Amino acid sequence: MRKKLHDQEKTKAHEVAGEINRLASQNTLPNALKKGCSRALATTARCFRTVYKMAKTGKPFTDYPDSVELQELNGVDMGRVLHSNVVAKDIASFISRQLKTATLKQLLEYDGYFSVLLDESTSLRALSAS
Repeated sequence: MRKKLHDQEKTKAHEVAGEINRLASQNTLPNALKKGCSRALATTARCFRTVYKMAKTGKPFTDYPDSVELQELNGVDMGRVLHSNVVAKDIASFISRQLKTATLKQLLEYDGYFSVLLDESTSLRALSAS
């Protein structure tokens, strides 16, 4: 029996089983999943930042695919999706909803007084309704 156990330790199957056991203890699969998800989140965040910059500076969303292409030419990984002007509009709408929600939440949680000043302005096209 001892001879069989001794010979068992030297077999290729025993070595492979030991390697599998060692890799299982390192959580290889969860770590690979985290790495893949973090890459996807990073490329999505880059796309969101690009749309946010375009919306903040008042650029048309039809320029968004060109901005993505330029970033890719400069070596930035922008992923394979979220590259159309229609998606840019949807991303800008999502960002604005999130910002409005966060601002409203801060106002509701604020424990103090605040005031709102409305200033009526006129332009050459519309006269003030006094």
